[in-house]
Amino acid sequence: MKKVTKPGGLCVSGSVRLAETQDGAALLDVRQGLCFGMTPVGTKIWHLLKQRCSVDQIVDCLCTDYKSIPRERIADDVTEFVRALKDKRLLGMDHRAPTSGLFTWLLAFVERHRLVGKSPPVRTKTPRFLFLRALLGLAAFDLFRFGTNFCCAYEFVRGWKVPGSQSSGDVVNEVCQAMNYACVWYPKRILCLQRSAVLTVLLRSYGVPARMVLGAQKLPFKAHAWVEVDGRVINESPDVQTIYMLWDQC
Repeated sequence: MKKVTKPGGLCVSGSVRLAETQDGAALLDVRQGLCFGMTPVGTKIWHLLKQRCSVDQIVDCLCTDYKSIPRERIADDVTEFVRALKDKRLLGMDHRAPTSGLFTWLLAFVERHRLVGKSPPVRTKTPRFLFLRALLGLAAFDLFRFGTNFCCAYEFVRGWKVPGSQSSGDVVNEVCQAMNYACVWYPKRILCLQRSAVLTVLLRSYGVPARMVLGAQKLPFKAHAWVEVDGRVINESPDVQTIYMLWDQC
């Protein structure tokens, strides 16, 4: 019988988010922007890896569940699956992805100029001003290449705090309307991540505690991003909360 090796002290990366259904699960590594689909058996192996089980222990567990399958075949499948996870850097030490000097400067600039502490209620400007801010936000997303660097986009949105001031008036509807106009006039197609990231930051800048939500659909596999305020879907069909499994919020 082939000897099964242990995973060598590998651990599940802390940057991985799991969305699970009866059909299996979908993984999202927010550090890499990597999506990875799994069958129910793969999901079971993932949970065992999270418990720091060795490959031998995982094989023992699966042999109990699938007694009709030879142990050697199960061992080969588990070893191959663990190797695939390792190759995709979903297992191992949880290192943050390196960020560029430009991105580091941007975060520092935003931190220095962010409104903090208590202040009078935030009021939106004219519709034209909101439209220009939304348009510039979409352009900045492309300028800093957030569309090709999910980690930077995720960290930027997560790091943008709501100021101490509170929103006043119908801010959410005004900002969402401006974003809709900006998406229409922007010279390239706007995908859900870009739209949701910019909308979240824009709402927060007006004192609205918006959150960007990331979800996945297993069959057929789809990933989606949208915005919520106090658990309510904003500028999107409420069906997304039932169609997509929750990955993460930032």
